[in-house]
Amino acid sequence: MQGYEVVCAADGKEAIAAIENRIPDLIITDVMMPNMDGWELVQSLRSRADLLFTPIIYVTALGAGKDRIQGFRLGADDYMTKPFELEELHLRVRRVLARRDEIERELKQSYRIVDVPDDRAVSGTLAQISLASVLTLLEMERKSGLLLMHRQDPPASVRIYIKKGRVVAARMDGEGGERNEAAVFRALGWRNGRFEFASFEFDIDEEVRMSTTGLIMEGARMLDEWDR
Repeated sequence: MQGYEVVCAADGKEAIAAIENRIPDLIITDVMMPNMDGWELVQSLRSRADLLFTPIIYVTALGAGKDRIQGFRLGADDYMTKPFELEELHLRVRRVLARRDEIERELKQSYRIVDVPDDRAVSGTLAQISLASVLTLLEMERKSGLLLMHRQDPPASVRIYIKKGRVVAARMDGEGGERNEAAVFRALGWRNGRFEFASFEFDIDEEVRMSTTGLIMEGARMLDEWDR
């Protein structure tokens, strides 16, 4: 009624399946649901980097103070108890969406990602922002295109193909010439160099099956092993 596009799910498991197809701008959830309740759902969602800044509102009959504390502790942005007025829900939705937009603006400004003249690309240095943060931002915005990573010492470059925010393939030139996950893991360890992202549509087979969060976490684990 307020002009939002709404996707419904019967429980937490259905919600997670729906999110795999499309990252939402906002999640409104009950607590008491079959299969996976609202506590488990939010805990699962907050473990994902691509949903880190997605607002979550609990709407539930559980109004005790301990339940509200539990909701905020798990990462909810707001907590409403039933019964409620639709107008109040609408105001809270507007508030959390505005807050999310403000956080994203501040995040991008702090990373100082620079727009290039062709209006389609962003670039920066790894001294300003890590590859993990770049991948997270691209996933948040569901971007498609080519992310180029360049390093001078020792010289190497990696091409990372992004489709709707997900890494689908990667190629490394120099060093061992790794591909896909291995190429991303190597680039995650770079502490110097530059990145450039050009937004465009492309046709390439999906060769990387891991999520962005999975790539970052596994890359961090491998880097830790390499440093030992």
